[in-house]
Amino acid sequence: MTRLRLFILLLCFQTAHAEVPRLLHHQGRMAVQGVPFDGSGQFKFALVDATGSTTHWSNDGTLSGQPVSHVVLPVTRGLYSVLLGETPMTPLAATMFNNTDVRLRVWFNDGTKGFQLITPDQRLVSAPYALVAAQVDQVLLSDIRATPPLPVIA
Repeated sequence: MTRLRLFILLLCFQTAHAEVPRLLHHQGRMAVQGVPFDGSGQFKFALVDATGSTTHWSNDGTLSGQPVSHVVLPVTRGLYSVLLGETPMTPLAATMFNNTDVRLRVWFNDGTKGFQLITPDQRLVSAPYALVAAQVDQVLLSDIRATPPLPVIA
């Protein structure tokens, strides 16, 4: 086998076993004194347990209290969207969802009032736990055997 063929084979093998990115999509709504915020908002995020006493993850890796650094997100008519775990944030570890009750804690700064904790913490339900399922080894399609469908008689 030539070196080029071997290289291509190794490249395909590595691509087939690539890890699923660990990102968690979150959308929220932000209002300042009852008015939907519009502009660049500063946010801090953490994933905590039900009591809020244990931090499983934060945007900057701080695992106690409020994160030190923040991320800037555009907020339009009060609405924002973020992928938690995306660079420059700390990556998410799928093992954090081995816990049965994980909640999202958010701090917000409109640029004038400083960071405020947004309450209550939001419980994460089924979607994040798919990260755990993504760790299951992939099955090659050639390994799957299925019987052909039966014809439909009308």
